[in-house]
Amino acid sequence: ASCPGGIANLAVAAARLGLRTTLAAAFSDDDYGDFCWRTLSEQEQIDLSRSRRFENWHSPVTVSMSFNRDRSMVSHGHPSPLTASEMIGVPPQTRAVMVDLADAAEPGGIAWVDAARDTGALVFADIGWDPQERWPTEVLDAPAHCHAFMPNAVEAMAYTRTDTPLAAL
Repeated sequence: ASCPGGIANLAVAAARLGLRTTLAAAFSDDDYGDFCWRTLSEQEQIDLSRSRRFENWHSPVTVSMSFNRDRSMVSHGHPSPLTASEMIGVPPQTRAVMVDLADAAEPGGIAWVDAARDTGALVFADIGWDPQERWPTEVLDAPAHCHAFMPNAVEAMAYTRTDTPLAAL
């Protein structure tokens, strides 16, 4: 099976809950980029007006593999030609935004999040898996400006250097 993934999964979930949903993401001009764009805009009714299509940039892909009662994921991709902040610009008035705190490290950071929060949006943040497994504790400074920080249990324990989800909390 094939489907859009990553932050698009959250956009699909929000749209299926009946929420008006906008996604700012990079899409390639290859067949998979076309498939993802059509699926999100036509089937899921997600506003892609802040998303961009890029020529000669291939779609990132993640393959999920199940082996011996365990699941592994392998991803390949290149950085987007534009940052999320460049695609979003000044965010529209909204009740909530989702942000990947890894974007804070990109040039221009995540200034759009401050603008959204200043106009009343609740900020829900995640950080995701650290592929180098360094788990920098500086990441934990950003959630102070968020309504909710939502790493999974393994990520929360790694970033907080704790042994249980409760201790990480």
